[in-house]
Amino acid sequence: MTTLATIPSTIKHSRVLLVRHAKSLFNDQWPVLDTLHTMALPNFQRYRKEHYEFSKNPSFIDCGLCDEGKLQCEEQAHSLRTVRDITTVFVSPMRRTLETASRLFKGHPDLKTIDFLVHPGLRENMCCSCDIPHRNFREVAEEYRECFPRFDDDTYMRDRLQATNHWYLDDLQAPLRVPALQGLARGDGEFCVQQYLLEEIGRCFPARVESPYNTYLRSERFKAFLKDFIASKAFKGGKVVLVGHKTIFKFMTGTEWETLPLGLSEDSARQQVGKMKIRNNYSKDPINFKNMNNCEFYPLDSHLF
Repeated sequence: MTTLATIPSTIKHSRVLLVRHAKSLFNDQWPVLDTLHTMALPNFQRYRKEHYEFSKNPSFIDCGLCDEGKLQCEEQAHSLRTVRDITTVFVSPMRRTLETASRLFKGHPDLKTIDFLVHPGLRENMCCSCDIPHRNFREVAEEYRECFPRFDDDTYMRDRLQATNHWYLDDLQAPLRVPALQGLARGDGEFCVQQYLLEEIGRCFPARVESPYNTYLRSERFKAFLKDFIASKAFKGGKVVLVGHKTIFKFMTGTEWETLPLGLSEDSARQQVGKMKIRNNYSKDPINFKNMNNCEFYPLDSHLF
């Protein structure tokens, strides 16, 4: 874990600071899933069921932090208190990020003046049951409201929550989004979005249910939003902190992707090696990026300005 004691100049002088959530209940069980995933790749049919059952375990839906994660927050909170002039914190709507923010900023000298804003753009890539949001976001928000003197769960969530409580559906790729919206539109009370997504998680194995390209687009939209926000009159100056997730931060900090020939067939590309124009292949994860540990801090400045 990167602490402020090891990189004080990089962190303390950054304008935008990433904070990955602390270790969650799901992260605590990750070695089990990682083992199943490794076994499943060469023995797909044999281990598919075990991986499927674990990754879609409904008990992990929008889970909170494990005991180790709570301890991580306590340790990192001491370091974070030395970072002053934080005026704005954007938080993912997921429970594990809200809990991380509440524990990290408890006792921070600037707590009473910091604006804590919940933003759907920081949601994690949907891969396992832990990435499926709670069926009622407002209930989750109420659990943490008193932790933040200046807490805003409305400005960036209001429009998403007007049509349906499933605020995250609009950000999913069409093949995943459309059946969910159609099921809700039937209004017969029998369609359950969470159950639908759990089944899709199993069906898509070993791939993630939310595509890398969709996650790339979301990360770019949020970075564009953030630059506009910092340039706007609404911004009070000072530092901005983003409390989010590993994969969305992977795409935000990505600096290199695999490349593809631009508008050429594979045969044509071979004939024009060294002459062809290329483009980044955003349908895959970036090659170079910051791989953040639980409760780690990392400056985003070089990827933003």
